[in-house]
Amino acid sequence: MLGRPLTPLLPYGLRIEPLGEDFLVSEPPDRSFAGRLILPFVCDDGLAMFDLDVPSSGNFTHEDLNALWLAGRELASWRSRRALATTSDAFATPTVAGQAPVLADWHALELCARDADLLLRNWPTKIGRHLRWVPVGVGGGFEDLAHTEREIGRYGYFAVSSTGSPTPTRSARWFGQSEPVTLGAVSVMAERVSSLVATTTGETDRQMVDELVRPIHEVSALAASPAGSSDADPSSWPPAFLRFVTSCMQVLADLEARTRGEEAVPLLDTDELYEAWLAIRVRESISQRLGTMSAPQDGAIASWVDDAITYDLRVKPSFRRSTQLGAHRYKAVVAAELVPDIVLSATRGDITEFSVLDAKAWSRMMPEDVLSECAKYLYGLRRIGSDRLPSIASVSLVSCSPSPGLPDASEVKVGFVHATPTIGEDSLRSAIEQILADLAEAIERREQEASLFI
Repeated sequence: MLGRPLTPLLPYGLRIEPLGEDFLVSEPPDRSFAGRLILPFVCDDGLAMFDLDVPSSGNFTHEDLNALWLAGRELASWRSRRALATTSDAFATPTVAGQAPVLADWHALELCARDADLLLRNWPTKIGRHLRWVPVGVGGGFEDLAHTEREIGRYGYFAVSSTGSPTPTRSARWFGQSEPVTLGAVSVMAERVSSLVATTTGETDRQMVDELVRPIHEVSALAASPAGSSDADPSSWPPAFLRFVTSCMQVLADLEARTRGEEAVPLLDTDELYEAWLAIRVRESISQRLGTMSAPQDGAIASWVDDAITYDLRVKPSFRRSTQLGAHRYKAVVAAELVPDIVLSATRGDITEFSVLDAKAWSRMMPEDVLSECAKYLYGLRRIGSDRLPSIASVSLVSCSPSPGLPDASEVKVGFVHATPTIGEDSLRSAIEQILADLAEAIERREQEASLFI
């Protein structure tokens, strides 16, 4: 395909570079993406769209990716209902008032409209095109300081001051009326987003959606280039245009990909959604084991009570210099902040124990990787007022990577589970049941230790 990508910057931090007659997509080393991008492309006939499949660096099948996408939506639903929770009804149930064929991803469209509004309020302009050397102290024009410093020696516009040092007598100024910058590709992108909105909303929602995308319509009109003019290379575009075009690309990638049929999966952050899937599976497994949930404790997304022990499930809790969890306070000692993916705590009376589960969407893990990732929590989290190490019951890594062949690590409180949405369900359930048993045993052991000092 002849031509070039519209911009070297892609949504989600991806980059695209030419590789012969094909393209190479690179991703940040700490993120993992998968799905299909619908990208704008500048060619001889103008702006075209092409599909670009982005493989995941993890071991996920197409069925896995669909399950991860649904897991992210379900976790977001929990958090929404948790915000509505009351003491009498832990999970409020929303009432369905009806259905409408509205956009599937409002967040991407809202961000695009916001960037369009910022662009309208700070529209880039071109300065005049006539350069003149004007005496210092005389007003007018737009001073080009860099050009003055670079070229003044060639023209000799200097005067010797009383101290003997040369002083500029003239400066380079640009004259002419400033004009707003126009870019045909930006106009077409805004128009494509507007068309997509029009085709994905029903008549009853059109008025409301039109108000949301009004700034995008205005950008489309203002950015249109005069007939016969060509755009500058994207590398020289003002940042405001690049930011808006990136937002448009994200809307197209998220929404237009869904028109490609069942085989197309929207671009997914598999790292983040793998964590969401793990949270869902842990919640379901504990509910099967302990039964009906109780009112969630502060900061927990779900809670259960069994044998006078309260089990709390937290997703991405933050541990800093002093963080309350159950009956104790904890601190992070290897970093300013530690954020495990999932924390399952058990509290009875004035004793709390907890375990960490961390999701790793890595394509491969070595034994040393497992041990270093677990040590971060085993020895990086301390209970304030206690010298006991480790201060937590266990750390388990759940990964799509095949097992690295660890030796029996039960004594060092380290676990590894190979599981994805389509494989390893029994292994994951067994691991969660073992964590529950270990937490109960840890509490009983500490209660027995405390009774010896009474």
